[in-house]
Amino acid sequence: MYSTKKLQHPSLLAFQYLGNPKILSKPIVAIIGSRKPTYYGRQQALYFSKELALAGCTILSGGAIGIDAIANAVGYEYGSTCAIIGSGIRHLYPSSNLCLFQKISNSTNGLIMSEFNSFEKPQKWNFPRRNLSIAAIAHFVLVIEAAVTSGSLITANAAAEFGIDVGALPGAVNQANSLGAIELIKNGAFCIQSPRDVLERISFLKQYKTLI
Repeated sequence: MYSTKKLQHPSLLAFQYLGNPKILSKPIVAIIGSRKPTYYGRQQALYFSKELALAGCTILSGGAIGIDAIANAVGYEYGSTCAIIGSGIRHLYPSSNLCLFQKISNSTNGLIMSEFNSFEKPQKWNFPRRNLSIAAIAHFVLVIEAAVTSGSLITANAAAEFGIDVGALPGAVNQANSLGAIELIKNGAFCIQSPRDVLERISFLKQYKTLI
C-alpha cells in the first residue's frame, strides 16, 4: 500500500526473551517514531502510550532512544510493554535505556524480545530486520513522528504488506519529522487523532475476525 518494493516476511523460527510473554495475548499496538522527536512528538507518544496501555493494550516498540523509549517506558508504567531489540538479549542496546530494559525484563508486565544470538552486538543491518519483526507481531502500527528516511517507514511498509493496519499522526507540514507520517497518510494510512481511533479499529478487526 505504501511502497512498491516487495518486502520479505521475516521467517521467524524463535525469539529469545526476558520477561513475561503472556502479555502478547493482549491487543498489541506498536508505537514508533523518530529518535529525535520534537516536543509535540514526545507529548503525543506519552499520551497515546498511556491511554492505550490503560485501555488494556500491550505497547510494542523497538527500545531505541526517542519515541520508542517513551512508548516502552509509559507502556510499562501504565500497563504492559514489549520491546523488540536489534541486538541479543545479553547485549541490550542502547545502553542509555539499560535501566528501562532491566525494569521491563524483571516485571510481569514487561517483555524484551530478540531474534538474534544472545550476545549479538547491535549491527546496523539488524535494525531493518527488527523493524519487520515489530510489523509482523503488532495488531496495529502507529507512527507518531517520522522523517521520510526514518526506519519507522520500513515498519509501516512491512505492516501494510503483512495485512496489518497502519496509522499515523498528522503534524506540521514544515517539520521534517512530520513528513514521513504525512506521506503515509497520503498513501492510505489511517489518520489518527486520538487513542479512540486506534481502539475502534482494533475492536472492528476483532469483530471481523469473529465473523469470519
